[in-house]
Amino acid sequence: MPPDTTKAGIIAGMAMTLRLPEPINDKLREAAQRDHESMQVIAVKAINDYLQRRELTYIRQVAREVAQRDATILDELSRS
Repeated sequence: MPPDTTKAGIIAGMAMTLRLPEPINDKLREAAQRDHESMQVIAVKAINDYLQRRELTYIRQVAREVAQRDATILDELSRS
């Protein structure tokens, strides 16, 4: 995760409109109030968490593919 550039952890300069279904918006508002954070901060954290999980899933998949493709070589190296 890149370092925070503001107190809220939001990098200024990028704007977008996020249209949420009302039930999700209501739950987000309630969570923000409970956590004493803005809806924006919670949304940014959730998106960042999603992107990190997605990247980790990709890295694990590539590692599995390499392990399968190079199983013989890896086995020989482990015995050296």
